[in-house]
Amino acid sequence: MDIHPFDPLVPAEITAAAGVVNNDFHGCGSIKFRVITLKEPPKREMVRFLEQVDSGQTAVFWPARTAHVQVIQTDKDRKNCLVELLVDLDKTQVVKKQYLPGKHSYIDSDYMQAVKAVCRADSRFQAEVRSLDLPEDATVIIEPWAYAPDGMNDMSQRVSMCWFYMRLSSNADANYYAYPLDVCAEVSEELKVTKVFRLPSSNGNDIHDKTFDRREIHSTASSEYYPDLRPPPRNTTKPYHVNQPEVSNYEYIFAFHLGQDASINYEVRVTGIMSTSPINVGEKAPYGTVVTPGVLAPYH
Repeated sequence: MDIHPFDPLVPAEITAAAGVVNNDFHGCGSIKFRVITLKEPPKREMVRFLEQVDSGQTAVFWPARTAHVQVIQTDKDRKNCLVELLVDLDKTQVVKKQYLPGKHSYIDSDYMQAVKAVCRADSRFQAEVRSLDLPEDATVIIEPWAYAPDGMNDMSQRVSMCWFYMRLSSNADANYYAYPLDVCAEVSEELKVTKVFRLPSSNGNDIHDKTFDRREIHSTASSEYYPDLRPPPRNTTKPYHVNQPEVSNYEYIFAFHLGQDASINYEVRVTGIMSTSPINVGEKAPYGTVVTPGVLAPYH
């Protein structure tokens, strides 16, 4: 066998695993595959395999190739249930099958596209967008996310939350995160908009039904990162000054400030906390200052 036990499944193995699972669910409603990937062999089997390989044995024990499969099964009432299976690819049979009601698989990009379409078509969402009185050239961008509030919803069914942003450019790569809107929507697994929320738009928790504040519109240089949407780069140079303080043995803070408008500010400052290490009493070091007998503050 040329395939190492840790090698990913090859296309033929993925096809074989899908065929075994389809046969297993024959006549039991529709299924949708969420993942087909390698189930790595148990450690004890891999230890045995590697010991035989290292010793140069010709009749090597090979761990079984097993596929880990997740599917969504939909019954006649259109209720979904996550099912997890292990498929022995050498014997082409299901060796384990577990129903996981109330559990959910990985994010489904096709499903999320459907969530976006449902939001955009909802009359309540459309009314909220109209109430914002956005600029004429604005495009509303919908971004769906998986959503799981503690104790507030029946999470046996998937819930998605849609967040809304505004793009002020026809370029699809424009940074719409610079203009978050004060609206979001909750969507059920049956692809129905259950709630539309207005969000706080200030430092407090007060919610105001108001139009978009056009004073927030700023130049593309302030928030765009796509090269075609930014001003041309500066073609001149500036001197770079490095000032070494006389006391250079304090701890420093290196801080990145990430703004919601995609701005990044970098800050370096001295904390006032001295970095110290032990040193023999009476001894000196060229790489630091003895701040008190037996205590050295190294330069850095």
